[in-house]
Amino acid sequence: MNRSARGFFLHGWVLMLLLSQCSRHPTLTVRNDSPAELRNVVARGTGFSQPVGNLASGQQRKMEVMPTGETGLQLDFEANGHHYTSPEDGYFEASSHYKVQATVHPDFTVKVENLR
Repeated sequence: MNRSARGFFLHGWVLMLLLSQCSRHPTLTVRNDSPAELRNVVARGTGFSQPVGNLASGQQRKMEVMPTGETGLQLDFEANGHHYTSPEDGYFEASSHYKVQATVHPDFTVKVENLR
């Protein structure tokens, strides 16, 4: 293999490695703007159910989700001894182009926004 062919091969290999590290899934940020700790938070949509964990007041958590197609988002959580299930809200697809934020408001309602 001559020098230019080796260089071309090496550059191609590095490019493939970098691209393989890129996310192919939408990013979800769950933000707690309520005065209470949210416990056992779970994000749900078409084809996925993603545990978020507990979120203190003012805390947020970012993660990838893996929907199987077009979807909205629903959150389940506990706060102040009550269980909440938000209605499905928002719209996103199984693509890294989508950046979605779900905000839990002080009255425990949830607003889902597409930030892309």
